[in-house]
Amino acid sequence: MDATAWKQPLVRGCLGALLLYAAVVVVLTAVLLAAGAHREVMDALLASAIGGAALTFGLLYWWGIRAVSAEARLVRQALREVPRVDGQRVAVIGTIEFEGVPLQAPFSGRECIAYWYETLRPRRTQSGFDHHFFFGWRIAPLAVRTPGGDVHLFASFDKPGWETRTEDTDYANANDYVGTTAFSPAPELGPATWGDLEELRTQVPPVRADYAKNPPAPDIRTLTLRESRLERGSAVCAFGRYSAAREALVPDPSAPVFAIDLRAGEPGNVLRDLRSRVTLYLVMGAVCSVIGLFVAAVAGH
Repeated sequence: MDATAWKQPLVRGCLGALLLYAAVVVVLTAVLLAAGAHREVMDALLASAIGGAALTFGLLYWWGIRAVSAEARLVRQALREVPRVDGQRVAVIGTIEFEGVPLQAPFSGRECIAYWYETLRPRRTQSGFDHHFFFGWRIAPLAVRTPGGDVHLFASFDKPGWETRTEDTDYANANDYVGTTAFSPAPELGPATWGDLEELRTQVPPVRADYAKNPPAPDIRTLTLRESRLERGSAVCAFGRYSAAREALVPDPSAPVFAIDLRAGEPGNVLRDLRSRVTLYLVMGAVCSVIGLFVAAVAGH
């Protein structure tokens, strides 16, 4: 693994999870030996390794509650119009606005200011990198219009959600798009992967990417089409690092992949989703922890 990889927040996060797992295994092993549940170190270590995996997942779920609760707090602060702090993570609530000529989504043909698309193998409805034929995105310069003024999005963000397109006009538009677009070879897993991830993490609109992967299908109509759009006037909640000088959300060195977490919908719906996620993490954390402790206690007997 090269030096670029070690600078990636995603890599550091995975390494932290592995270190947590190692610590859990060590603690469980010590507890089992002290309790006399196992006489041999290797027996206790094996039981701890098996049970420790589930327990680690449980602890990570509980740790995730902290981040989700922090986002809910940022939404409530934005609703109260608490002044944004320069250099800190904030929530920006409003509607998407932009200046210039609108984009045209490749399959639906609808006007938008950002789009993402992918064509998958026949009868595939779930995204999987090995199932792609064509995929890409285009994002115009944009901003979130708030009561206090526009806040620009000068950092990367992911799509708001996929929509499967099945109409004849969708396939006709897709055929035209594929026939008139210059595609680049899709990135492959290898030494350049971390460089590609860093480029994705730090890209600033306007951006465009069109990739081709696997041999092209003989007929575009045999493929599954999926599209995601961001349209003018869409209600959003954007989480990211705020720059007062630029009046924008800007690249964040600590972001795992995308610097901005963009949630489509009214703030009330976003808050409900965040509360639901806290409940889910709480339940899953408890379930995984109980399973892990139970397995560690009975393994090897």
